Amino acid sequence: MRRPERILVVGAGIAGCSAAIALASQGFGVTLVEKQAEWRFQSSGIFIYGNGLEALRAVGVLPRILEAGFAIEDGRNVYLDHLGAPIVDVFYPRSQGGAVPIVGIKRSEMHRVLADRLSALGVEIWLATTVERVDTEGEHARVLLSDGTAQAFDLVVGADGIRSQLREQVTGPLAPRYTGFGVWRSVHERPRALVAKIMMMGIGKRLGIMPIADDRLYLFGTVAEPAGRWYPKEEWPARMRERFAEFGGPARPFLDQLGADSELLYTAVEEVQAPLPWHAGRLLLIGDAAHASTPFMG
Repeated sequence: MRRPERILVVGAGIAGCSAAIALASQGFGVTLVEKQAEWRFQSSGIFIYGNGLEALRAVGVLPRILEAGFAIEDGRNVYLDHLGAPIVDVFYPRSQGGAVPIVGIKRSEMHRVLADRLSALGVEIWLATTVERVDTEGEHARVLLSDGTAQAFDLVVGADGIRSQLREQVTGPLAPRYTGFGVWRSVHERPRALVAKIMMMGIGKRLGIMPIADDRLYLFGTVAEPAGRWYPKEEWPARMRERFAEFGGPARPFLDQLGADSELLYTAVEEVQAPLPWHAGRLLLIGDAAHASTPFMG
């Protein structure tokens, strides 16, 4: 089979950007399409363990990620009960490649690093663009775009997330499944003394604290939520305070800070496990389009 010369990556999330960078680094001609009209992504946090850090090293962005985020050099994860009493300390190992055990970073900062790498590699990016259909019959994949034009590519990589428009062409109808819980997330100023990842365990709830920059930390909590329940954004601060009202210890000051001006996000967690294979002809699924997992499994 001849080497593909023109590759389309659909979706500029972490998976799509990373795939586009990896392919462009190997000399492929890569176009990346993204449905958002601006390069704007969630401002909550994310933490990355050794295997993920090695992947970021492979695509050439690890030094910038370490610079923009917060590395926990000893890999310490402190487990407490909901009032702050100690349970156990767990130490995550370094990867075989020697990367630090865990790094926290703001998602918007991670996307900025990825965007800079895409630009340096000359990846063509089309914003405000979606893929309506991919015809995989024939020598090329024929792609119908949302602007009504058709383009030919040697390979189409579907990285368009948990609600992928391309997944059905590979797997047939497959809707996301609600997991039964939601995630509440907020960003706060980091006290200098807070240098470890903290997990506070309640009854049917958990609340975590993770540094994501020299001056910022990420508060995240999971709790059972009714299926189909959504809350207006203006209610989020009060809802998050109410959901975790019984928590004290190191989380209490951050819960008390929640207000109308807080950086806060609520997500009802869904998952998808597409059956293998994750490809059909010249269309390939990656990331959440193929295997969207809960935050505990990523």
